[in-house]
Amino acid sequence: MVEPESSQDAGVSARSVIVTLGLTIVGLAYLVAQTLGLIEVRNRVGWVEVAIFAVILVANSPLFNRLEELAVSTQGVTFRVQKQVQQLKTDVTELQFLFKYFVNRWELLHLQKLNLPGPFDYEMSPDFEGELRHLRALGFIDNISGRGLRSMPPSGNLKDHFFITEHGVEYLNLRAKLKVDAETRTTAGVPT
Repeated sequence: MVEPESSQDAGVSARSVIVTLGLTIVGLAYLVAQTLGLIEVRNRVGWVEVAIFAVILVANSPLFNRLEELAVSTQGVTFRVQKQVQQLKTDVTELQFLFKYFVNRWELLHLQKLNLPGPFDYEMSPDFEGELRHLRALGFIDNISGRGLRSMPPSGNLKDHFFITEHGVEYLNLRAKLKVDAETRTTAGVPT
């Protein structure tokens, strides 16, 4: 959760942005003028000065204040920005929540059983029918041609009527990748 800034922090932040923006505009204008030859040779700043000026601009930027890691090695320069890392963590948490509650536990169980080898024995009920309709509406399952809910007997093998789609398999794989069900014990991919 983002906490509101105090008015003093907001004022300092606004001034910092204005100063940084001003320095950036002046710096870019100078570099463009130098590149276009608008500055005479004797008035030009050398490459060392340009590098120093660039470092000063970066050091004064808000990005530098959010820098979590900066490393220079033979493999190159590595840096990580704190806000981006935190935002990614938040995004993953939100995705895990969405994936966990996108389907209910019974719908998830149906998908998992349809994805496993062997029969999937069922007993028809209004809830079961609603769960199948929801999974089909999401595109996670589809009925076998000429078969479907209306042709299903009160009990039998669901795989005689429905199959898991590529989207359904992808959903299960994404749940596993995001470790959505890490706290749920599973046996052969089926919650126990």
